[in-house]
Amino acid sequence: MRERCRRILADVLELGLRQEEFAIEDVLLTVTAIGGLGVQVAQWFGPGLDRTREQVAQQYVQFALRMVDAGS
Repeated sequence: MRERCRRILADVLELGLRQEEFAIEDVLLTVTAIGGLGVQVAQWFGPGLDRTREQVAQQYVQFALRMVDAGS
């Protein structure tokens, strides 16, 4: 399952590069960094946090878009 998710993300990043939507230098490292965000959130997110799932997800989307330099 993990490898399938990594492949899907890599495919999205490669497509974004081909369509000049993303500006990244290394797909593998970018997949690893974005994937790491998802793994880490499961370790600290919980009911006692003062943010909703939606708020955290939206912020993480912004982090990922910055990593791929979307819109440059």
